[in-house]
Amino acid sequence: NWAAEIDIQGVHGEKLGFIEGKILTTALAKFNIYDRYDHLVAVAYMDLDNKGVTLTPPNNETYPLARLNRIYVPNIPDHWEVVVYEPKDLDDRIIRIFAAFCVDVQDSFHKDI
Repeated sequence: NWAAEIDIQGVHGEKLGFIEGKILTTALAKFNIYDRYDHLVAVAYMDLDNKGVTLTPPNNETYPLARLNRIYVPNIPDHWEVVVYEPKDLDDRIIRIFAAFCVDVQDSFHKDI
């Protein structure tokens, strides 16, 4: 799942960007997020406890652009919270697709036991 490549298109088929999973990384999971012009606009890092993702600018991993938190409660369906700190820097449609991907594969990085 973490090596996934996801092309993102708008409702009329226009290219919005793409997400590229990185296999060789010291992070538990890492994704590069590109805009419609193929410019790297954010890097997403999985937390050490596998329950959230922080998106940062490509050249400053200490400055959060957005945060996705999995609200993990054993034995009941989880939900996610998404906070975008810099909406002008990230297309919200890309964030929504990335969040949907995280929800879809959440059990592969922290299984509900």
